[in-house]
Amino acid sequence: MKILQDHIVPVVSSIFLRRLLLPGVHHNIALRSTLLDYNRHWSDSDFHSLTADMLKKEILSLIEHEGVSDNSTSILCCWKKFCSPYFQNWCKSNALCGLLLDSYRGSFGLIRKNSVSLFRCSENIERLINGISGTSDDLIHLVTMEAGLILQLEVLVKMLRCVVNVSQQLGKTASAIFYESLVSAPLVISAEEITHRLLKNLESGYGSTVAMLHVSEHGPDVALERNLADKKKLRKFSIGMLLSLHALHMNRTVISF
Repeated sequence: MKILQDHIVPVVSSIFLRRLLLPGVHHNIALRSTLLDYNRHWSDSDFHSLTADMLKKEILSLIEHEGVSDNSTSILCCWKKFCSPYFQNWCKSNALCGLLLDSYRGSFGLIRKNSVSLFRCSENIERLINGISGTSDDLIHLVTMEAGLILQLEVLVKMLRCVVNVSQQLGKTASAIFYESLVSAPLVISAEEITHRLLKNLESGYGSTVAMLHVSEHGPDVALERNLADKKKLRKFSIGMLLSLHALHMNRTVISF
């Protein structure tokens, strides 16, 4: 997977940075406390004047200062080292103080030390957009069952089951990398290249690069066990997808996509 070898460092950093600055995750007090652990000191006015791009540069410089090379293992360790105290500082700065209920809108809020978090019941379409985290047996609850729509519902459930199977086979990292290929600027890896690699992985499994990484990290015996487990998982996935796609093909006339 030469393309990932060439771009793994900027892609991984882009994934962490984007999520670190998301609303609800980003918190000035927690971030400043974490940066203080790295001996980065600012006055109040200087810190609050930092833009999102300036914060990204500061955080990236810390990661680079930790001695990051073009090695995926080392950069993941550096990001883990940075995010662990950030999470602790976030929890400390956002200690729960109270609960706010809104029965009319079906929502509730968590009143924290320095922020307020609001939650409400997700609409079905929101769950589809944001992804499905449950098992395939839970998919039936995503669609309202009405008279005359049972066949359409069955087809939709089968289609969503295929999506879930593909997502579970590729793992969370693949979806994060694909997302970065769509939204990152400047472009690090094109979506077409990522799609080609993901399809290849679905067909034949992960390549020799991953196998070599397992050997270097865990030794040949553990690497062999993981390789056999990966092949077994791929066979199970292939058979499951074949059956699911065949079932969809049999119902192709029910819904016009």
